[in-house]
Amino acid sequence: MRSTDTIDTIASERNLLVPNKSARPAYATAICFYEIVVVLLALLGRSFDHWLRTTHPSRYHAAPLAQIVASTVSYALAPFAAILLWQMRPLAAPLLAVRAAISLLSYLGILIRQPFSHAALVRE
Repeated sequence: MRSTDTIDTIASERNLLVPNKSARPAYATAICFYEIVVVLLALLGRSFDHWLRTTHPSRYHAAPLAQIVASTVSYALAPFAAILLWQMRPLAAPLLAVRAAISLLSYLGILIRQPFSHAALVRE
């Protein structure tokens, strides 16, 4: 047996013990891109919000501070979640769960504060 055969055998055994980080499922890649798109849309939404506030101050209704803070934290966590998921790190799942919980609680807060405003928009 040559020494290169021994090195190849050891290398192949090590690959079995170490998980393959490059094996990323397609849905994980899609979630990574979704997280980045969410941040870009949030930046676009903030720009529109600023435009609406400066050009039409009578039609602008500010969101509550808690909602603004929750959305900012959620959008700040999105790139970190995308990077961790791209690297297939175990910390990505809890981070995505925190983002989902923040979004759900924020949306429920909107529904509790204005329960019928969304239904009125659909009827018009």
